[in-house]
Amino acid sequence: CVVALHDVAPRTLAACRALAERLDALSVAPLALLVVPSFHGDPLAARRGETARWVEARRARGDEVVLHGYYHVADRRPDGLVGRLRARLLTAGEGEFQTLDEDEAGRRMAAGLAALEAAGMGRPRGFVAPAWLLGAAARRAARRLGFAYTTTHLTLDDLDTGLRHAAPVLGLSCRTPLRAAASRVAAPLLWCAARRAPRLRFALHPVDLRAPAALEALLGILEAARRDRPVVTYGGLLDACRAESVTRQHSAV
Repeated sequence: CVVALHDVAPRTLAACRALAERLDALSVAPLALLVVPSFHGDPLAARRGETARWVEARRARGDEVVLHGYYHVADRRPDGLVGRLRARLLTAGEGEFQTLDEDEAGRRMAAGLAALEAAGMGRPRGFVAPAWLLGAAARRAARRLGFAYTTTHLTLDDLDTGLRHAAPVLGLSCRTPLRAAASRVAAPLLWCAARRAPRLRFALHPVDLRAPAALEALLGILEAARRDRPVVTYGGLLDACRAESVTRQHSAV
């Protein structure tokens, strides 16, 4: 399984540290660090030193940096009822890459890559859109820029081969007390539905710290899930999926 720490940025650094320390206490490693270059307009470079040092220390321990949008804010309204419902249910106006055209999506991805490399975080293999909302044009841009993978709410997508690998995500919605309470109830139900999946992802967000009971419920599920699934990075999961595909092809010959 993959354990992803979302929304890593200067303004969320204290919360990200707290979540990482909680995971360290459970010996959950390595993590996928989903870094936002200009979270809600707050550039990574504005307080580059502290955030970069923390990320670099985590990378030295085996964590993986993943580009996670650019602003993490949607500035264009989705078209159609389905698109608007997805945006409303999955994110509070943060589905940044849901409706961007290929040129604008590529521009933001390229700017994000430059920001991460300038901060000493290296060039990530993967791009994960905020709320996993990635339009077809943005997906083409990610492939054109050389990203190896992206994700949806249910899959890990190999951009080189075009294959989609089932990997549902378990997480919380703690933007309001009501959502947090609902998440606490829903988490065990989602776990029952997903527990037979060979690959799982866990998404933790800084806002989850506002709902300790819900967070503890999710961490309990994570403990159960990793009894028969090793914790790997997104890159590690992609490599494992590719190896499985090669094995299946050879077996079919």
